[in-house]
Amino acid sequence: MYLTVRIWCDGSLRRTKIEGTNKNPRAAFAAWYTDTGHYWYDQIYANKSSDAELSAVMVGLFWAWQQGFDKILIHTDDQTIPGNLYGPNEGKALGDLRALIESCAAEVKIIHIHRSQNGQAHRLCNLAYQEYLTDNRFPRKIKRKWSYRSLNALKEAQSQGYIKEVKLFNEEISIDDKASRMVGL
Repeated sequence: MYLTVRIWCDGSLRRTKIEGTNKNPRAAFAAWYTDTGHYWYDQIYANKSSDAELSAVMVGLFWAWQQGFDKILIHTDDQTIPGNLYGPNEGKALGDLRALIESCAAEVKIIHIHRSQNGQAHRLCNLAYQEYLTDNRFPRKIKRKWSYRSLNALKEAQSQGYIKEVKLFNEEISIDDKASRMVGL
């Protein structure tokens, strides 16, 4: 049986003003969802938004690879990732993405889409940001190893339980009603 999955990925970098202080910390978030109803989002380490987007792509591809899909279609609104894989900047700023693609038994295609076609993944990044704002450790320092741009970082984070669990849209979700409406559940 030939199994195909489509994954829509997004990453973002945000600055947040902490009331009563001069602090304006930067935080990065990554998210993805699939046509199978699975989704994931979390705060990650990234220096720029394209790094956050690459982390979302890496975690999504890593998950799909472990699930045994035969064909993996990844949609991203970041032009640099497909451009660095297939275009004029081939090989630049990819972390271990090419190595992960080559290690997959699946056929992998990364496709650039317009931001308007990536609304659900973007809303999941917003949800990660909302959770970040309500975290009692806010603003917490994210460790460099949570960048998920390398295979070793992904495997280590998974084995140590750092990567947030992948969920299904139809499962009970432990988030408030406002957040549920944000992602269209």
